[in-house]
Amino acid sequence: MRDTFGQRIRDLREQRGMSQYDVAEAILGRRDRAGEVSRWENDKNEPSHENLRKLAHFFTCSTDKLLGVASSAA
Repeated sequence: MRDTFGQRIRDLREQRGMSQYDVAEAILGRRDRAGEVSRWENDKNEPSHENLRKLAHFFTCSTDKLLGVASSAA
């Protein structure tokens, strides 16, 4: 399985037992925008920078983790 942005979002959501509706309400302010979350999870679209920051805050992780940026040990 590929490790994509969408898969990372889906994994975080599922680990918390949440629906796409729940994430849409928390990030986008409306449950009826769950289709947007679905497009993110299926790598059809990417969130805006603001929504990326909201996702990181919501899932209590870094934007680097969401984007799959490997940390380097300096």
